[in-house]
Amino acid sequence: MYASLVLSSILLMLFATLLPAAILKTLGLGPRYDLVTVVKNKVWTHGYSQSNSVSTIIRGKDGKLWIRSPPPIKGNEAVLTRIKALGDVAVVYGTHSHDSHVDQWIEAFPGATMMAPKRDTGLISARQQVDVAIEDAVDVRANFGLEIVDNPAQVFADPFILVDVGEPHGSALLLPCGFATFDFNVWNPVHWLLRLSGFAKNSTKVSYIRLFSFLFSSTEGMRKAEPVIAQLCALNDVRIIIPLHGPARFGAPNAYLGGLSPIEARRFF
Repeated sequence: MYASLVLSSILLMLFATLLPAAILKTLGLGPRYDLVTVVKNKVWTHGYSQSNSVSTIIRGKDGKLWIRSPPPIKGNEAVLTRIKALGDVAVVYGTHSHDSHVDQWIEAFPGATMMAPKRDTGLISARQQVDVAIEDAVDVRANFGLEIVDNPAQVFADPFILVDVGEPHGSALLLPCGFATFDFNVWNPVHWLLRLSGFAKNSTKVSYIRLFSFLFSSTEGMRKAEPVIAQLCALNDVRIIIPLHGPARFGAPNAYLGGLSPIEARRFF
């Protein structure tokens, strides 16, 4: 059973790698764009790509916007129109695995601040100069109601972020993408496909391939992450979970993150 699942997944990955992006989009496998209201007048998400990548948009006290993992604008200018209707983007937040389109948003909003986690500033600077680390941006965090959750020993690739969204929701928890131990693995065929394909990170094809990477992921990251996830499950004020891949979930963290297997964890991280 497992062998057939692995084989079919490898064939599907090869299919996604070899087929032109235009044909994938024609077949309905291209990027999906939709703006979803999570908390009225405060939090929205915008989906894009085959791996269900999700942008998070937050309105600050000053009415301006903070956007995490921004979607591509070029070729899909409607996304810019939708988000401009919510307000001006003041802060663009990218991480090492979700920075492919940050330069397009800085170009669209020249006055915006480019923000990233401290550990990612060097990686993102190759694409767009980082103005400030989220850990140091006290005033920005206060304006948007952001609070960083401790990530002991950097088990996860990037910080967890709490967003104060007010009653009746309390707080929203923004999840990072991937464990810090999910770096390039010579034994992981998915990683080789990503390296050898020659496609840019987070492109249409690479995002589609990522869907099946859990089949070859070590459980090491999940074991190290268990204490951190237990800490998150104890956050009683959180009633919304927003991952970087997939839709927002409403409810306490324990309902979704408690007792995750490594494969289940890929739905959230």
